[in-house]
Amino acid sequence: MIGIICREAMLKRLRQLFLEGYGLIFLISLLTRFYRIQWHPLWFDELYSYQVSSQPIFKIIQNSFYESHPPLYYLLLKLTSSVHHSEVGVRWFSALCAAFSLLAIYYISSQISDRWCSLGVWFLLI
Repeated sequence: MIGIICREAMLKRLRQLFLEGYGLIFLISLLTRFYRIQWHPLWFDELYSYQVSSQPIFKIIQNSFYESHPPLYYLLLKLTSSVHHSEVGVRWFSALCAAFSLLAIYYISSQISDRWCSLGVWFLLI
């Protein structure tokens, strides 16, 4: 019974957040990140990330001992790029993370200042 009440409260809060503009901001962030995502060829860092993530898991973890980057990004990229084997498969995880980061920046700036200032910050970052 308590789980149902908590779930209903959580759904109510999610609807409220969407209505406050977070959903719209996230959708606009997604659209700007995914618009023509495969228009340009892959850059060197994207090719390198794809090459590292296409190795076996043990090799990815072993590679982290020799370079400064932790292996979590490469492991997540390995998981997500297996869905789509193209330029989109390499880029969509980073684009999704970028959209979520814009949402987080908007939320943090709305806690620090007023809503219009937060929208200005979000608009500048888009």
